[in-house]
Amino acid sequence: MDLNEKLAKSIYLIIQSLRQEDIARILRELEKSQWYSTEQLLEQQWRLFTGLIEYAYEKVPYYRRRFDEARIKPADIQSRDDLKEIPLLTKQDIRENFSNLQIPDGGAVEKLRTSGSTGEPLRIVRDRASTGYHRANMFRLRRWYGADIGSFEATFRIFNYPTRERHMTRVKDFILNRVRINEHELTTENMLDFYHKLESVKPAIFYGFPSIMVRFTECLIKHDINPRPIPLKAIITTSEMLYPQQEELLSEFYGAPVINEYGCTETGIISLECPHGGWHVPVESCLVEVAPATGLDVDDGVGRVVVTDLMNRAMPLIRYDVGDLMQEGLGRCPCNRGLPTIRGISGRVGRLIELPDGRSIHSLTFSNIFKKAEVVSERSIKEFQIHFHPPRKFVFIIVPDKNFNDDVLAYIRRRLEDALGAECEFQFELVEEIFPSKNGKLEKFVVIKD
Repeated sequence: MDLNEKLAKSIYLIIQSLRQEDIARILRELEKSQWYSTEQLLEQQWRLFTGLIEYAYEKVPYYRRRFDEARIKPADIQSRDDLKEIPLLTKQDIRENFSNLQIPDGGAVEKLRTSGSTGEPLRIVRDRASTGYHRANMFRLRRWYGADIGSFEATFRIFNYPTRERHMTRVKDFILNRVRINEHELTTENMLDFYHKLESVKPAIFYGFPSIMVRFTECLIKHDINPRPIPLKAIITTSEMLYPQQEELLSEFYGAPVINEYGCTETGIISLECPHGGWHVPVESCLVEVAPATGLDVDDGVGRVVVTDLMNRAMPLIRYDVGDLMQEGLGRCPCNRGLPTIRGISGRVGRLIELPDGRSIHSLTFSNIFKKAEVVSERSIKEFQIHFHPPRKFVFIIVPDKNFNDDVLAYIRRRLEDALGAECEFQFELVEEIFPSKNGKLEKFVVIKD
């Protein structure tokens, strides 16, 4: 049973208004401002940023100390060239200074935790302005593809919630016209049951982790199921890297555009992909920088994602190093929106691994090796994962694609021997599929503590 779309939209907006998130007003503003000139938007963004750092210096103990240590005042930040004078905020900084980053009288807030997919989870506090803009940006993206608040959505995300929170999630799903794939086990039986449910509700949107969508889709292909009864307007992937072979599979099978929504729990939406292929930055609510990626083997124009949430006054995150890699912008998009663009997200920065011979290597190195193996033979590797057993053993788990062959494996072996050196040992395992971790994400690099 599902709610009428208009009724679902009305109920949702009323509930959010009671929570002090005026989604309707924010969404109206965003739909208007996206057509401003880039210059207007960047001027507005800069006013918000300078106001935020003045506020943080006055109210937040952590920023007063860090600014004083760096011998700068908010008034010294006169242009974007001066941003580098403000120290980056790292995940470790947040862990060690959680209390000193908050404003006790910050009003209504939402307390969040990150998934911990790159390490220990973070605790974050965001006020209603921050979460309101985050949700409004999500709905702005859907409107670009003809969907709206209340449009039926199939959600491909697994949540390991306690029982009480699981009940609340079911209530929220009902109100927002969402149906969620079985969160306990992605068995063939569960996936086929989920498809029959989708035949009935006919969702406009698929939303969630690409790895789960691909597994669901491969199950339908294996059972000769035609997807035409599902009239999708868009497939929105989030939380994981979307790889070209995944995008091709989903797009061809469902006949719908496959797009990226990029953001993080800490700061909300960072980039949205429009129908013309532009990765737009919602500058009305965040400031995004591409900082140097020192010591990483990356292509030109790629740097670390550094974000400032312009709306969060309860726990300001200024120049926060997200831990991802981004390519610099392409300029104005053919859609004519004034929102600036980036080229795309290149991957996670990963972690530094100390090798037995005294050298250090980034986990990103392995992703680059597997990526470049496609030059030897296209569509050779469907998925991969690295298990590191400190201090010297690596297990490379590979899901072969249709063109995987001995030449591809030999190329990967040579590159790994060069990267790891003689004192490390490694082996390959060829498997049919790789399962997500407990948080539902498909992690590329996993440390195994024997």
